[in-house]
Amino acid sequence: MNKPRVVTLGGGFAGLRLLYRLSHALADRVDLVLVDERSTSFAKPVLPEVAFTGTPVDHARFPLQSILERRGCTFIQAAVSYVAEQLVAPKSYQLFGQ
Repeated sequence: MNKPRVVTLGGGFAGLRLLYRLSHALADRVDLVLVDERSTSFAKPVLPEVAFTGTPVDHARFPLQSILERRGCTFIQAAVSYVAEQLVAPKSYQLFGQ
């Protein structure tokens, strides 16, 4: 039996927060996927340190793939070209074999 797939577009603060909440609430009942054209995201609370104390920006950046895999989610690095009902089609990746 195939589990429903929930796809989140964007690995910024809101996208990651949604994915974390869904992973806690739905656990093994759905496949969680995050699509973002960037391979990293930023820890927003650290950005003032970067701006005002000269902390390197890499201290605020973290890789999406490893974070999501630890939560049992799938990460796809791609730019989304369009969204249709029950279908997400990134430019460089076929999510649902067509």
